Amino acid sequence: MIFSDELSDYVPKDTLLKLMPEYKQTIEDYLDTHEAEHALIQNARYNYSTHVRAKEKAETDYQSLRTTVIIILGTIAALVFLAVIWVLWRKYRKTKNDSEVMEAMVFVEKLRGETDHAETVADEQAGQNQDEVSEDTKDVRRKIHSHINALKDRNVRSLIDSRILESQEYKELKARIDANECIGTSDDILKRLSELIETVTPGFDYRLDILTEWTISDRERNVALLMKCGFSNSQIATMLAKSKSTISSQRKAIAKKAGLTVNGINAAIASL
Repeated sequence: MIFSDELSDYVPKDTLLKLMPEYKQTIEDYLDTHEAEHALIQNARYNYSTHVRAKEKAETDYQSLRTTVIIILGTIAALVFLAVIWVLWRKYRKTKNDSEVMEAMVFVEKLRGETDHAETVADEQAGQNQDEVSEDTKDVRRKIHSHINALKDRNVRSLIDSRILESQEYKELKARIDANECIGTSDDILKRLSELIETVTPGFDYRLDILTEWTISDRERNVALLMKCGFSNSQIATMLAKSKSTISSQRKAIAKKAGLTVNGINAAIASL
């Protein structure tokens, strides 16, 4: 109190000077004490803030990890679901294709029987009643067209008789394609191939004539024979020493004469 402005003028100076060190020490002790308390408070606050931030970070990390796990599990579940759907779809398509191929083979055999009947009728009535023969062949042609329309979305390869694909003639032709060799004019491979196809699928030439209304040329017939074996335009071009565009044109000509699309002629030739 004696160091206050109100009393200091009334206290002797020697007294003030004597008490000054004690006053200074008292003030310093007070400040030291309160500074230590303040530091403890600040340190406690800092520790609390650090703990809160650590807790918040842990919660954030947990939520992030949880979200990641959920996304991963969801993705795995979706992939498994899609895989199951894909397997079931493939199984369905295989079953459907097998069923369609069986139906196609049954129809082809029936069609061949009707063609043989039409050919027999044609032989018996040659020169007697051409109108009836014409109607029989037209009916067979209409049935072929109906059958081809049903086969337009199916695998043409599956319609080729396995006996053709396993024959020596087919293997020989494949070997020539691999060696980039063509069929010479004196080569009898096409003749042997024609005889093979006629043995495996009797009446093929006759059905081909009916389908094209007897307008198919010898060159186009050779192309049709090779198409019957499932060879592509480029492979046929290699064997016949023609350009791919030439074979493509002949294939289009056969399709036009048959009254079918270019895409439909492959199924037509394969199923005859």
